[in-house]
Amino acid sequence: MVGRAFYLSSGQLNLQTAQGIADQLQIDLHSIPQPQAGNSYHAWLLGDLSPEPNPDIIGTPRPVQPPILITNNLPVQNGNIHYLYSEPDHNNLISATSRLLITEQPDNENMNTPPSDRSTWRYYAEIPQDQIPGDNKGFSALVHIRHLFYNETNIKVLGLPGGLDVWAFRNTGKLLESAVSARDDWHGASTNRSDMDLIKALLLRILDYLDGQPNVQIDVPPGTLYAANPALSRVALLTVSPQLQSPARLEVDPPGYVDHIQLHVDQVSKATDIPPETRQLTASILDDVNNAKIWLTKTRLDVLKLIHMVDDPAQIQQAEAGSLLDDMVNEVTYAYIGQLNPTTNQVRGGILQAHYAIQLLATLMVTKDLPLYL
Repeated sequence: MVGRAFYLSSGQLNLQTAQGIADQLQIDLHSIPQPQAGNSYHAWLLGDLSPEPNPDIIGTPRPVQPPILITNNLPVQNGNIHYLYSEPDHNNLISATSRLLITEQPDNENMNTPPSDRSTWRYYAEIPQDQIPGDNKGFSALVHIRHLFYNETNIKVLGLPGGLDVWAFRNTGKLLESAVSARDDWHGASTNRSDMDLIKALLLRILDYLDGQPNVQIDVPPGTLYAANPALSRVALLTVSPQLQSPARLEVDPPGYVDHIQLHVDQVSKATDIPPETRQLTASILDDVNNAKIWLTKTRLDVLKLIHMVDDPAQIQQAEAGSLLDDMVNEVTYAYIGQLNPTTNQVRGGILQAHYAIQLLATLMVTKDLPLYL
């Protein structure tokens, strides 16, 4: 192995598309000789070994069309290559690319496809694409990574492009915002009716994101108005009703994000062609997401207690309410950014740590081991 390439997200997000997610590629290589005089290294992003036969769920055609010449002059400095490519329109690169080829060609030569002459090929990498034993036909590590990074199978019905990871990350962040605001609106014995109304609206918004739009009515009185953005909270963070949030109802009420992420990461861990580093990474992600699930479940229990107190001044003004609000903020903070152990100075990860680790699942291990054909 001579290095790695990995997809990054610029954050230039568009809620209607998968733009801003995996729209960059970072290439870091070492021990690379200078190309021959008059030549330069060209970097190509290629499509899958076996192109996906089904139409794209988000749109047709896919937002990028490989092969993509990301540069015809990959710079080498002291034997190292450090290069960042950004897709000009912030389109999702992993939507259709999964392999990297570096060739040595005449300086600044522009071609639409990589040269067929194998003697010009120098380095190669691919995201693991072998069938996972026991999984659905055609399902590989790449397929599951795309569910996390680009789209989920029923994304067109749900109207949530961008993959499971980004929505879990965004919505947990919204929980933290609402939880902190609710706590700040509580003033102990001085909490008035206006404060109570604000706190109630924020608590309902938190429940909307935790339960998901189709399920929140199990936790609130009939006729309660929906408080969160109905599109963004259409899918729950938690699986609060396994009977409703079942595989048979994926198109209308899928499992919560934390469970759904764990499903796909667990399947990646079962792929026979992933390197040991990726297998270790999946274990870390599963731990972090499970931690977040525990903390979000505790958050929900605090919210449910507070919902039953918030309309009664005699209850909401008591110290117990303040303690519950503090605990709610603590739990959702841990779920979002993890929990620091002051003794060991180690962080027990949450959604934030899982979010960054999930991006590393799509790492391309670059080697001199060239394929026989493209």
